[in-house]
Amino acid sequence: MKERVVAVFPGTSENGLEVLRSLQFEKNIQLISLSSATDGADRFFNGVICRKVPLIKDYGFFERLKDIANSFGVTHIFPVTSYAIEFLAQRRNDISACLIAPRTSLVDLFADKRQTLLLAKGIGVHTPRILSLKDLGGNGYRKPVNGFGAQGAYYIERLTESDLNDENILVTEFLPGEECTVEVLSDSEGIVFLTGRSRSKIRMGTAVAGRVLDDAYLREVGLLLWAATKIQGIWFFQMRRDAQGKWSLLEVDCRVAGSMGWSRSQGVNLPKLALWISDGLKVEARPVRISNTYVRHLAFKAVFINEWRVIFVDWDDTMVVNGRLNKYLVGFLFMEKSRGVDIKLLSKHLGDLDSEVLRFGITGLFDEIIHLEEGQKKEEFMCDGCLFIDDSFSQRNAAMARWNCTALGPDMSDLLFYGS
Repeated sequence: MKERVVAVFPGTSENGLEVLRSLQFEKNIQLISLSSATDGADRFFNGVICRKVPLIKDYGFFERLKDIANSFGVTHIFPVTSYAIEFLAQRRNDISACLIAPRTSLVDLFADKRQTLLLAKGIGVHTPRILSLKDLGGNGYRKPVNGFGAQGAYYIERLTESDLNDENILVTEFLPGEECTVEVLSDSEGIVFLTGRSRSKIRMGTAVAGRVLDDAYLREVGLLLWAATKIQGIWFFQMRRDAQGKWSLLEVDCRVAGSMGWSRSQGVNLPKLALWISDGLKVEARPVRISNTYVRHLAFKAVFINEWRVIFVDWDDTMVVNGRLNKYLVGFLFMEKSRGVDIKLLSKHLGDLDSEVLRFGITGLFDEIIHLEEGQKKEEFMCDGCLFIDDSFSQRNAAMARWNCTALGPDMSDLLFYGS
């Protein structure tokens, strides 16, 4: 049995998927993905168990969560969205598993954007000015006091009395400059890791492109916030430059950031370290700078319903395209081989096919190499229930006409890889 059974909730959110990516290869961790939307996440990750739960606001959610925790012996629950953290933090005493989240008083504090800014201003952090009725008629930026991400946040060109009188709305001066996120990992003794990154391109409140920021003031803000709160685990804060170019605090959140994978690309696995910290272990981070920029994009993943006993694959323009190995196809075939599927190379390659396979270093991939002679047809070597991958449409058609099989082109390679 694994030493730790970690339930990630919601596992199919962007943040949840990054936590699954970060922990899927840890040998002593069994991952469970909990979500109200089951979209096949267990097929995209190594050994992840997926279980459906009601929406967090629906009746029966908490009981279902506890039932799953008891059934699988869950040792840790890793909430990854602000709402999930708030909901579970308020019920942490009713959960037998360790909740990977800061103490409840800090969760409540950082959920209130007004109180967060007041705290930060009191400890010497530069913050945007909170506007009042004396600023009537001017411009400003409004957001819900207890909102999530960019929901309900927008610029107001001319402030009205209703804008400034709503206690549930925070209105501050508008900050026109560059925006950044600073990810932090801290324990009871201080900050273990801190990195700043710009938010050059934003989609639905999540940064999808940016660059690393080495700025002493960003680290100073992190140290001041930790000293005032003694927060432990993963958290982040966002800053934006004002009209004078000075960094000003926007908010603090005690969850994983949407683009946390950037820190993992520096050799720092924040979810794993947060897990160790929650168990009271001493951790250390040694980042390795291999890139100064990051880019994220939507990944298309198809959940295949077919199961294959054997895969036949062509060589020229399929396994090797323009003199280079098709990395997606190679990865897919190795994963299928590990599941016990026979992989057979089926090619009319003009030349020494065995030497070509040896030159690319993938001899062990194939259970059989079938080198056809002129006049032989590929479908003659196939069988029912197989998958055939070939760049030739006519040969794929011939295979499906003769056998009850699936035939795909190499243009499907990335979908096969991500769906396997």
